[in-house]
Amino acid sequence: MPLSDLLYLSPYITLGLGGLVILLTGLLPGTHKVPLFFTALTFILTILLSAQQLNAQHTVENFVLINRFTQSCIIFFCAIGLITLWMSVNSLSLLRQLDEIFYSLLVFCVLGMSIIPSNNLIAFLLGIELVTISSFCLCIWSPNRYGAIEAASKLTIIAGVASAFLIMGIAITYLGAGSLLFSEIANGMNSDKGNDIITFIGLAFIIIGVGFELAIAPFHNWLADFYEGAPLPVVSFIGTIAKLAILAWALLLPYWLGESLWQYLSPILTAIAIISMIFGTLLALKQSNIKRLLAYSSISHLGVILIPLAFYQSTSFTVVIYYSVSYTLMTFAAISILNSLENHQKVITRDRLSGIGRRQPIVGLCMTLIILSLAGIPPLSGFFAKLLVLQTTLNNGQYAVAIIIILSSAAALYYYLKLILVIYQPIQNNAELKLERPILKHYHLLYWSNHIFIILTTIIVIALGIWAQPLINYGMGIR
Repeated sequence: MPLSDLLYLSPYITLGLGGLVILLTGLLPGTHKVPLFFTALTFILTILLSAQQLNAQHTVENFVLINRFTQSCIIFFCAIGLITLWMSVNSLSLLRQLDEIFYSLLVFCVLGMSIIPSNNLIAFLLGIELVTISSFCLCIWSPNRYGAIEAASKLTIIAGVASAFLIMGIAITYLGAGSLLFSEIANGMNSDKGNDIITFIGLAFIIIGVGFELAIAPFHNWLADFYEGAPLPVVSFIGTIAKLAILAWALLLPYWLGESLWQYLSPILTAIAIISMIFGTLLALKQSNIKRLLAYSSISHLGVILIPLAFYQSTSFTVVIYYSVSYTLMTFAAISILNSLENHQKVITRDRLSGIGRRQPIVGLCMTLIILSLAGIPPLSGFFAKLLVLQTTLNNGQYAVAIIIILSSAAALYYYLKLILVIYQPIQNNAELKLERPILKHYHLLYWSNHIFIILTTIIVIALGIWAQPLINYGMGIR
């Protein structure tokens, strides 16, 4: 391998070595602040190194892609990693439980996400497995939490099933196309040794495996328990960018497979997207547990994101990026608010949020705006994200799918607006929930910084709706 390739791989090397160094910091005397510092430093260095390679166009050993899109993904993943650090340190449910192992798992998880958008089937599998193993460890980090053991058990079983489908799909695809590169699968099928049926079976297995990883319907059974049992910072981290890493890979898939092959996969993705929107919305309607409501809501949102991917056209790339960034910010803001409300003993239900908007007006206002954005109310970013998806759908003449998107969004308004009504109900004398303050004095600053983050994220959600064009232009520029 030439030295130049090592320079191209510097962001990945930094994450890998950084995770190992963070583990070694556990041998040093002191508190968790030392590994915390090295974790933040690792993410910042990786962001700087990836920023230096935004204009590069290179492939390392047909294994890792180096271009503007993949490096932008790494920058985004590391930025979310920093935010997760912020939330974790300020989480009452993780108070006095953080150490070098937790921080290294975050870094290794980001490393796996960075590898996933690859043209190589083996690199894609390695990235997913690294994310899955790290996710399981983070999920069960606080085993005494309500539902933690059940969540980790289901995640382990589903991860094993997903890995089996992925490995079998990769093997069958290689048998049918004779290549481990997605970009050569279409050519392999057209060759004398290629077999169309075997290749399609292999790709179907891969799609099923990816469906389990994304937790889209009908592969979603584990997601609600994961949201309920895992610590909230882990929920926001794994529930957003771990899925977006796979979506980043899926965005490149039509380019690699070609239009002739993608037209056969498009109906499958469309069916999965429609089922996800319907099931996610219907399951969320009957939820009183806020975490489970957000879990089923995420299934519906992922179904919407899959629509422009299924009806792939020139604007689909930008639409998926805009929706993904908006959804990530909305989810982190919502879970940051819950992170301020939760303690390690209680489950946050809708009733326990009664009157929180009156007791804490700023938090209540931010929560209201985030809920409205998730519901797709203008002028917030959630509205324009769904509007872009509808525009893509209508441009393809898929009017029936557009009607399903509208009806799904209208039904979602019921549980979102019902939540807002609960937030602003008159304060009851027996109201249980109030904003918790950290016990230790040196956590006081981080407590308030969490609220500053909630406010800033809410402002960004509003700004992305009013000034959406800069992000859309950037999305068009990284294709």
